[in-house]
Amino acid sequence: MTTSYRNVFLLACCQALLLTNAAGLITMNGLVGYSLVDTKAIATLGATTYVLGSAIATMPMSLWMARVGRRRGFMAGALINIGGCALAVVALWLRSFALYCLATAVIGIYNAVGLQYRFAAAEVASKADRARAISLVLAGGIVGGFAGPAITRYGKDLFAAPFLGSFTLLAVVALVALAVQSRVEVPKPLPEESGGGGRPLRYSRSRRSSSRCSASTIASMSDSRMSSMRTTLSLSTRTPPAAIAPIAYSSWPGTPSLRTMKTSSGTCSARATS
Repeated sequence: MTTSYRNVFLLACCQALLLTNAAGLITMNGLVGYSLVDTKAIATLGATTYVLGSAIATMPMSLWMARVGRRRGFMAGALINIGGCALAVVALWLRSFALYCLATAVIGIYNAVGLQYRFAAAEVASKADRARAISLVLAGGIVGGFAGPAITRYGKDLFAAPFLGSFTLLAVVALVALAVQSRVEVPKPLPEESGGGGRPLRYSRSRRSSSRCSASTIASMSDSRMSSMRTTLSLSTRTPPAAIAPIAYSSWPGTPSLRTMKTSSGTCSARATS
């Protein structure tokens, strides 16, 4: 088969939109949780439920896509993400931390589906171009690393409740992803590619699906962890406390804000208050 660079480009766009969603969620997760829960030690629990939702859904979604096809599976993931964002909006409106954690778990399903983009890239490329196709699709995620936090910041104060607008914009991003996914054409594997040697077809598919699911689960946890680390490093190493305080301040009841104070050594330190 010949490499379909059209599909590779579309999959790269899907990857960019996926990482826009993931980076945006991780960026605001801590602040949202801090404003909703009284026990501040569990304020970042939403990130954990996001990873768990992705890990739990990876294998079922992978097996389901093997039945219905890649495109239908991708589009179902985007629709699930829209539902998760809508649930998060309701959680912020009702100020329910439990409902917010449930919403991030639902959004994690979209991440589990999106981890299949790299495998779809291999399926639309010739054997000689598969490594390049996978690399190009994964490179699309770089765009999402910048776009996600920017969208979150822009939507933070669109409505009375902080970050309610951010989740609304992430739902719009998922709608765009839905439109792009509808144009992706991933052919079904040929019988000789599905059978694999002398083993039964059912055994080969099971082993291949298990390997892909394991890789996807590990990638899901790694992507979320790296996103969290990037956010933490960005706040801790690039921006001085005195500059963070006026940006993080919010008058909404229960929303955390950062205050700076002079220490005995003359340096500034930041403290979160509510």
